[in-house]
Amino acid sequence: MPDFRITIDVKDVGGGDVDMLVQDIERDYGDDFDADKGDFVVRASQKVGDNYYSRDPGDDVIMS
Repeated sequence: MPDFRITIDVKDVGGGDVDMLVQDIERDYGDDFDADKGDFVVRASQKVGDNYYSRDPGDDVIMS
């Protein structure tokens, strides 16, 4: 089966809002995609300048 990537861009929100969205997606859909097997992964990153930096829930927002 092929692999897919879905991208959701959110602008002008706080880090807590991003954390909540990631957690909601994982909770609501993760079990359907065998998340424990690594088939379903949700990643969050923050854009600073021209680059994106990975962030985990609860990480501080990087100020540019």
